[in-house]
Amino acid sequence: MKVLLLILSCLPLVAGVQNIHIPNSDLVIKLWTETTSDGNTDHYYVISNTTGKQLTPMGQPVKTDYNLKLRYGKFDPLTRVPEVNTILRSDQQMSVYIVQFQTQPLEIYKKQLIEMGAQVHFYLASHSYLVVMNPDVKKRVEALPYVRWIGPYHPAYRMEEFMIEHLNDADTAYPHLTYNIMLFHSSRVIKADVAKRIEKLGGTVQRSHAGKYLMEATLTPAQLFEVIRWNEVMFVDRWGTYEKDMNLAREQGGANYIETIAGFTGEGVRGEVFDAGFNITHVDFESNPLIEHTPIISDSHGASTSGIVFGDGTGNPEARGLLPDGQGIVAVYTDVFTGQPRYDHTAELVQEPYNAVFQTSSVGNPRTTEYSTLSADTDARLFDFDIVHCQSQSNAGTRDSRPEAWAKNIISGGGIKHNGTLDRSDDSWTGGASIGPATDGRIKPDLCAYYDGILTTTTGSTTSYTTSFGGTSGATPIIAGHVGLFFDMWSDGIFGNNVDPNGTVFENRCHMATAKAMMINTAQPYDFEGEDHDLTRVHQGWGFPDLQKMYDMREKFVIIDETDILGNMQAVQYTLAVLPGEPELKITLVYADPPGNPSSTIHRVNDLTLKVTSPNNDIYWGNYGLLEGNWSVAGGQANHVDTVENVWIENPAEGAWVVEVLAEEINQDSHLETPELDADFALVAHGAQLGAGFMVKSNTTMIDTCVVPSIDIPIEIIQILDYTEEVTMSLENAPPGLTASFGGPCPGNYDGNYVVDDLDYRILRSHWAETGAATYDLVVDNSINILDLFEHETLQGQCPINTSFEPPAQLTMTLRGLQDVEPGTYVVDVTGTSVDMVRFERTTLIISNMVPPHVTALTPANGAIGIDLFPTISWNPSEQASSYHFQLASDPGFNNVIGELTTTGTSYDAETRLNPLSPYYWRVLASNGCGDQGYSSTFTFTTADQPDYMTEDFTDGDPNDLHNKQITAEPDGSIDFYRFCGYNDVTSLPSDTSGATVHNLGDDAHVEVALTTPIEFYGVSYSSVFIASNGFITFGSGDDDYSESLAEHFELPRISGVYDDLNPNNGGTISSQEFSDRFVVTFEEVSEYGSSSSNVTFQIELFHNGNISVTWLEIGPSDGISGFSQGQGIPADYMESDISAKVGCDP
Repeated sequence: MKVLLLILSCLPLVAGVQNIHIPNSDLVIKLWTETTSDGNTDHYYVISNTTGKQLTPMGQPVKTDYNLKLRYGKFDPLTRVPEVNTILRSDQQMSVYIVQFQTQPLEIYKKQLIEMGAQVHFYLASHSYLVVMNPDVKKRVEALPYVRWIGPYHPAYRMEEFMIEHLNDADTAYPHLTYNIMLFHSSRVIKADVAKRIEKLGGTVQRSHAGKYLMEATLTPAQLFEVIRWNEVMFVDRWGTYEKDMNLAREQGGANYIETIAGFTGEGVRGEVFDAGFNITHVDFESNPLIEHTPIISDSHGASTSGIVFGDGTGNPEARGLLPDGQGIVAVYTDVFTGQPRYDHTAELVQEPYNAVFQTSSVGNPRTTEYSTLSADTDARLFDFDIVHCQSQSNAGTRDSRPEAWAKNIISGGGIKHNGTLDRSDDSWTGGASIGPATDGRIKPDLCAYYDGILTTTTGSTTSYTTSFGGTSGATPIIAGHVGLFFDMWSDGIFGNNVDPNGTVFENRCHMATAKAMMINTAQPYDFEGEDHDLTRVHQGWGFPDLQKMYDMREKFVIIDETDILGNMQAVQYTLAVLPGEPELKITLVYADPPGNPSSTIHRVNDLTLKVTSPNNDIYWGNYGLLEGNWSVAGGQANHVDTVENVWIENPAEGAWVVEVLAEEINQDSHLETPELDADFALVAHGAQLGAGFMVKSNTTMIDTCVVPSIDIPIEIIQILDYTEEVTMSLENAPPGLTASFGGPCPGNYDGNYVVDDLDYRILRSHWAETGAATYDLVVDNSINILDLFEHETLQGQCPINTSFEPPAQLTMTLRGLQDVEPGTYVVDVTGTSVDMVRFERTTLIISNMVPPHVTALTPANGAIGIDLFPTISWNPSEQASSYHFQLASDPGFNNVIGELTTTGTSYDAETRLNPLSPYYWRVLASNGCGDQGYSSTFTFTTADQPDYMTEDFTDGDPNDLHNKQITAEPDGSIDFYRFCGYNDVTSLPSDTSGATVHNLGDDAHVEVALTTPIEFYGVSYSSVFIASNGFITFGSGDDDYSESLAEHFELPRISGVYDDLNPNNGGTISSQEFSDRFVVTFEEVSEYGSSSSNVTFQIELFHNGNISVTWLEIGPSDGISGFSQGQGIPADYMESDISAKVGCDP
């Protein structure tokens, strides 16, 4: 009896058992609590149908947590609700509530709430929705048996912590800030209504549509506390400026690294951008014109996505794409949707003349959460044509995604906001990009990249750029560009993969599944903990592509490129050896799956499972633990959902790890090369060696040598898991005339005496020739040197000349015949071959037979004048030079060196602005393994004057001080193009406006005005002028942008009077008039957006003789941009002008 009582006391105390029938359904939920012996009470539920069949996972009870996880606080609302300041508390006018359910939200819950008249909005952990409903609906919802609690969604819950923390000093902490306002609705009609209400409060709306749900507005604290109470508003936080960056994506993803280290720029890589239209005449595509797969139309969206992938940065180096030397192919989706099927279109990509290795698409069919017929069609074409396809997930901030993104065989792209920095600690999802998982639980997206503020090409002109491209439309081509660079590396064979040295990237490509596995296996995941984290797995996928890691780990991969085949219920096993100190072991399984059945809730057809067993016999299943963090957890169960499975181990134990791929179900043939019902797969692992075996290591992978009789290179054969098979060493890809022999270990000194002709000699050093003979320098006891020749067979401690060795082994590779090799650079493979494997160490061999001569100047020419302030300095290659050391100085004695570089190239890009009208001196030392002849002659150049771009930016905090100022510009052929004159104390506009044509422009609008007499601007003739309501005129095309920035200002040929967010609807007049000698545009008392008292008055006169005059009278806004733009992007040597300080005329 005592034993029984003891056992019972250890069992949890079950209480509060409830069985709840879901009205109008066959669902029943069972609730209960269990109190353990330590006093903790846990909540459980099971969802069943009326037959008693349990519907929860594996038929097991679900242990749950009823805490609401708000940034304001974490609490169980039935236990406590935190206090809320009266200012930030809901009142009777507010109708947004948190509705918490007894279980995870079910579709029927939401359906029944909507049928009752509730508006169900965003999910809130745990088990809750944010719901808008009136008191009658609220009363009916409260009566539902599965509703656990309803409470107000207080304004305090909707605000960033900063505003709450400074509630008592709001007037000083945030007296007049701009905010991101996230609404429950994406409707622009609702946004417009909210914007009008904000303006009635006296606030300023910067953008009524700043994202799917976002608005941007500048508010006082009182206005903020009013707006946060509105039923349309879900959350508000502080707005911040973004830095423009395609360069940051190249840096974070490793594209800059692999270009700098190994020269990978996408040369030979061909891929298609599938979008709405393009700007194929942009200067960034001149070096490799885009191939047109369909008739092409102009569209800014595709112009931007194509630039991210293939732009070469000619017009703006900061906008350089991922594959600047790649070959882009472009296709417009309207042609495919209305004509040729997408399936056939994809088939053409893997044929001449396209031969593409990837396709990227930031467009797609209407969003859905389901695996649809279009999803199945996508799987079909990728499965059949074995081509990598990257697809944007979309921008709903929910699981609502493009149907193509739910396909199993695709790489779906998610988006992470990086806020214009390389610092990953401030990166976030924060409700922007669409997310996973798929309805069957598959992890989506697959990878992520930047969602915000991407600098790239656009439409408008051949030199147009945008600074604000984003969404997953921007993230996806970033991912695709990284895929292209992977194919570039793969085609070079750097992963130990076999390639045809004369083959193309297309001919050498790996399978689609292998490319996907490589990208995921090496991705850089964001740190997170838990499924509710902002950067949880189904928000970021497997991370941001990381080519630097891929390159650095190139010798530590195990890659199965669909070479192993499994029949139904078969398994294949691999033994991976982990060496001591390995920081991580990552294993990725990807298999191409036939298209699924859209009527099924399980989308996979075949079921391949990843199982990994550690040296300690811990079992890891694919993806188990990886929804909650970045490292796998031992135990759990097999994954029967995903076609991508990972096991990621931190600090793996040394020894043998067993990797198994199990074909638990093969329901349809997926390895069509054989007649049997079977399947293949891609398996990628890094941080381990495949099975027992060996590795070949050299102490150097770069040899820069002058011609010598021979070179000795130490080589090590590393033994893995007691591998003892003989390894035969050879040198592969050696140039004609070069031979290699392997021997050793050989002693540097023979420790002992040897007697010749009754004399006692001591061997000082030895060198073994390929024939087995050795030449010795011998030292007699009395230190008299003599030379003699002995055969190794007669010597004690002889040094053998072998080709085969048993691991582990230390040996010496001796290279001979260098004098017979043509000087140059060669890549050779030090190769070990055993009965069951081949391993190699790649080495670059630079052979010279002369000291390189001094270089000669290429650009700028010696003595040149008028050189750019950010010059590129280049020199002619020196014969046989392997490296160059460059110096740039401000004095001929090189006492003040301001630029220095050691490089294998023949140019130097100045990193800092040089002083204008100043002499500079430069020289180059060319060297190789034979040495150098010292520095070259000193070359000199003189910089140009600093161009005056006549542009002043007042957005940096300096107040606009152009009141009553006039600037005139007269073409003079100078570096500035114009001679500028400045006049102060102007009190009236120079041209009468009494007969002018008034343009009734709305907010953010423009009008094109045809000219009777063309005018010239920066030497280009224009027959029309575009007048924009935001304080500027443009030439060639119009612009409605209101977010003034230098990038926007310099994007088009433009004269900015006061480029600011103006709104003529609030007051003022915009007019134009053509006189006999000039065309005049006038802004008179035009209001700044959101203010009727902050007005601008200015006049732009364009004279037929090419002269220009700009006159400012009243300037109410404190910010804005004023000045001239040639429309070629921000000049590299741009310096801000001080327009107000200009008095009189330039010399």
